[in-house]
Amino acid sequence: MQISGKGGSPLAEVASFVNAVCPKCGGKARRDTDTMDTFVESSWYFLRYCSPTYDRGMFEPDAAAYWCRWDQYIAGSSTRCCTSSTRAFYTKPCGTSAC
Repeated sequence: MQISGKGGSPLAEVASFVNAVCPKCGGKARRDTDTMDTFVESSWYFLRYCSPTYDRGMFEPDAAAYWCRWDQYIAGSSTRCCTSSTRAFYTKPCGTSAC
């Protein structure tokens, strides 16, 4: 699978993933290629603002630790809960204290 930079899911270009057989009728079917929850997608991009030219990963951990301390987060309850949970999914394994 090649990531093209055109936007959209790279899975859309993989015919063996997209083209499927319907489990109910046995006919032709298409799998949905939009597989990421919006909370997952919105839980890491803010880290790129800290180091936009960093090319060895998603973000530079030291820059994120400096710029992204979370003293207060204002949002609705589901957004606050889900974004905080998925944000930790990205930041904890990286060893940054940005969360």
